[in-house]
Amino acid sequence: MTAHVQCSGIEPGQRQLVGIQTTGRDYRNLSEPQFAVSHEYSVPVAMRDGIRLRADVHRPKSPGRFPALLALSPYPRQMQAMGIPAGFVEAGQSDFFVPRGYVHVIANSRGTCGSEGTYGLWDADEATDLYDLIEWIAAQPWCDGEVGMIGVSYFAMEQFRAALQKPPHLRAIFPFSGTTDIYRDIFWHGGMFAGRFASRFFAGIGMLSKRRDSFFRNPIFDLINKVLLSPRRSPHRIRTR
Repeated sequence: MTAHVQCSGIEPGQRQLVGIQTTGRDYRNLSEPQFAVSHEYSVPVAMRDGIRLRADVHRPKSPGRFPALLALSPYPRQMQAMGIPAGFVEAGQSDFFVPRGYVHVIANSRGTCGSEGTYGLWDADEATDLYDLIEWIAAQPWCDGEVGMIGVSYFAMEQFRAALQKPPHLRAIFPFSGTTDIYRDIFWHGGMFAGRFASRFFAGIGMLSKRRDSFFRNPIFDLINKVLLSPRRSPHRIRTR
């Protein structure tokens, strides 16, 4: 596969690596992209209690079997490939990993963005859902049985919780900027209440969690995204030298 704008990396013609995962880092000798990418959107995944979560599966366009990376959160998975200048891709950069031979599965927590059920902030159901998702991924014909997890912030915290469930096919986690102490790191900083982040976090989930595919995936959003991703609008996003 030759370098092109649908693949991120450090070579000319590739989209720049973005986000807090890459700030201030100088990468060398990255593996070469080898695969085109296929996308399956809103795939239903049944949990042990019959609730179906929705997941987007980004995988190499090849009949082979590949290791998979899972990211789970209540955030809209439909925004993964949008050009909204948020400055980061917390679920991991699909157009980096998939062309290099990984399946990237981005799922929504129950009760959010098309997934069935009721959302509960880091509740017991979300913990068992992580186990079930990992084992479902490992059993798919496009997976070689090796499953890892990836992601920043909420996605990172889910990795700690998944590891505690000990799913048989979870081989590795790569949490970045996560926490195991919600009290100190989110709500109370040094003994002082820090409500600014929490209020925005819950307001954002409340506004976006009931949005389904038809809200994000429609001609209007497609047009906006095309403008945001155009080299003329965002020339810094494409490496030219």
